[in-house]
Amino acid sequence: MEGESLEQWLRRREERQARKVGRLRAGTLAQGPLRGAHVAPDAPRLISRWDGHTWRPVAVVADLAQARAVLRAARNGLQATPATGGDGGAAPASRLSAAADRREARLRALPDE
Repeated sequence: MEGESLEQWLRRREERQARKVGRLRAGTLAQGPLRGAHVAPDAPRLISRWDGHTWRPVAVVADLAQARAVLRAARNGLQATPATGGDGGAAPASRLSAAADRREARLRALPDE
């Protein structure tokens, strides 16, 4: 921007990035390339949370309808997803590992189509 110093731009950028921390998104767990949400509505979805650096897996839901319900509840400030750490923040590695094991078991239990 014209007349804006680098320090001002960096501060604005950091504030914008900080507002995004905790945001959720849903991705399809179907085979093939990433597609729009309307494609394969019956496919399971992975709910991920932005931690400021990467998208961290939070939960796996059965289909698009459940994913939308989770995202809607999160936008409305409700706790609808099981957080990996139990408190929505950083968790000890042992708890994260156990959560990852449970997610992996749920994925293996999904029916093959």
